[in-house]
Amino acid sequence: MKLRISLIQMSVDSRNPDANLKKAAEMLEEASKLSPDVIVLPELWITGYCDDLKEAWIYTNSADELLKAFASSHSCFIFGGTLPSLENGNLYNECRVYSPEGLVGIYRKIHLIPLLNEHRIFTPGSFLGVFDFLGLRWGTVICYDIRFPELMRELVKLGAEIIVIPAEWPESRIEHWKTLLRARAIENQVFIAACNAVSPDQSLGGNSMVIDPWGEPEGILGKSEGILCCEINVEKVGEVRKKLPVLDDLVS
Repeated sequence: MKLRISLIQMSVDSRNPDANLKKAAEMLEEASKLSPDVIVLPELWITGYCDDLKEAWIYTNSADELLKAFASSHSCFIFGGTLPSLENGNLYNECRVYSPEGLVGIYRKIHLIPLLNEHRIFTPGSFLGVFDFLGLRWGTVICYDIRFPELMRELVKLGAEIIVIPAEWPESRIEHWKTLLRARAIENQVFIAACNAVSPDQSLGGNSMVIDPWGEPEGILGKSEGILCCEINVEKVGEVRKKLPVLDDLVS
């Protein structure tokens, strides 16, 4: 079974959510020209880490409407990066997954990064991100989550074959990004689709990529805004796990 996955590596301006929304709409249209089955956006693409995320969440409804309508009109699935989501007075860094029929489900970032004082802004999530569509089980984690291998291992134990990662990863730690993504793919024998952002001040590192279960890149972007579309053969997950059955030797 083959699938096309498109990653939208957009330049996020934390001072201008309206411009971010317009740009996302334009890049979604551009990505659709290659008829992807799944499209992925980066973390906090509509607001960035702006000065007052607790106020900026008001833009979430506009972003939600855009993504829901696009998935419906273009018959595709969308991992909507992340959006600030307010519930019962708590703000979450939330990934929403859309199908042509509507919302599939959500995942809220569990590990909040101290360097950005995320814990002062967001409430950590409390459940795993696992979704079933296109005949596959998908998992998702968000940015800093990738530094915690046990989280992604839990997704694999639940049957995930492709793990999608929206991020706003900095240029200053971009080599960690590259190494961690390959490690997570290799140790779990899954596809990784990791969508990072870039920024006008070049503080975000880009390098969005799709990695196969053997740890080899299927495609990678540089440090500029762009769209990566990769066609992957999902059967490679089973082939790699049969060739090197690491997961059969887990010790509980």
